[in-house]
Amino acid sequence: MPMWVFFFDHDHFSLDRREAAARFFHALQQEWLQALSSSTRPQEWFLLETCYRAELYGISSATMWNDIRRRLEEALGWPVLCLRSPEEVFERLALIAAGALSPTVGEPQVAHQVKEAYRQAQEYRSVGRVLSRMVEQTLHCAHRIRQETRIQDGHVSVPAVVAEVVIGQMPPAMQPRVFILGTGEMAQLTLKYLVDAGYNRLVLGSRDAERAAQTVRPYPGVEPMVWSLEVAPSIVETFDVIVSASAAPHYLWIVDDLAESIRRRAGRSLLWVDLAFPRDVDPALGELPGVRLLSVDDLKALIQGELARKQQACQQAQALARAAAVRFARWLENLQVEDLARAIHRQVEAHRQAELARLLRKHDWTPREQALLDQFSHRLVGKLLHPVFAYLRGESVADSEALTLEAEVCPAISDLASDPSET
Repeated sequence: MPMWVFFFDHDHFSLDRREAAARFFHALQQEWLQALSSSTRPQEWFLLETCYRAELYGISSATMWNDIRRRLEEALGWPVLCLRSPEEVFERLALIAAGALSPTVGEPQVAHQVKEAYRQAQEYRSVGRVLSRMVEQTLHCAHRIRQETRIQDGHVSVPAVVAEVVIGQMPPAMQPRVFILGTGEMAQLTLKYLVDAGYNRLVLGSRDAERAAQTVRPYPGVEPMVWSLEVAPSIVETFDVIVSASAAPHYLWIVDDLAESIRRRAGRSLLWVDLAFPRDVDPALGELPGVRLLSVDDLKALIQGELARKQQACQQAQALARAAAVRFARWLENLQVEDLARAIHRQVEAHRQAELARLLRKHDWTPREQALLDQFSHRLVGKLLHPVFAYLRGESVADSEALTLEAEVCPAISDLASDPSET
């Protein structure tokens, strides 16, 4: 079955379109998980979301792939991008995991996000031996890229960029109050960078009080807070910097609920950074007086110079990924051939056993004769199937090999005819 990936990334699609694609992918995944018949879902699939992309990887029939493409285009209203060869799919995921396709080239957090997407797919039991091997091999390839190239030399991560923006607009000397929402890797790294930069009026919010307390434990002086929609207005009114990095599927900061809190700030500047995908913050909040709202795409514009500096490392990464992709495609091709060969062998062996049983019932064969007949039919089947399997594997079959059939099989026939005690 064909392997494919539908992808919506920062290079080709706006943040609004990536969010729309992510919503469709989630709805599609729920539909597949609830499907009663395996014929109405891909053979394998997993969904990858990072700050800058929403991608659906899968294996299915060509008919199902075409149906997914059609539904995507109808639901979203624009053409979609898709790769359909094992080499291209593998290479893309390997480069993503290595951080080579991130605006922050070499970003190490992406490998963790790939692992998390794979872990979730394992929980859903939506991945099998093919996609499992692909993910494991792409992560191994990404590790090699990080070790064998300079892609991470002076690397810039999204949380590091956030810290630079905060330092530039609200330096520690101003003693700004900073609120961070979330306890995931992005939130934790942002917290670390800001603590290291000298910020000492930090609060970290989470719906889970225990998780919040655990996250801030390494940083004395950072306060944990139980976050809810009810406390959002007071946070907006009192804090100078808000970094939102939750995993919510919808807006948590809504303009209709918070416009009055912005007004009460009386013109005080508010720096708002939305690291979530899908976004946490209603974009309309960025249009209110005194508010500077940055999305992940806004951060991307601040770090474009990094890509030019790492161009050589990216080329080396692509070469490593491509070589690994070729090896994976060869493995997949051999796997498909072996599956077909095993299926053919099972069917032929069943016919051999049935015909042998029918022959043994017709005559009063001695045990030795029965053994010789079994050996003869087994060798005959093996010799007949050998050129078939060689052809499937793309191997050349010498004409001389076909001539060995008589030499291999005839001794068994001769044994039956030449032993007078057995006739």
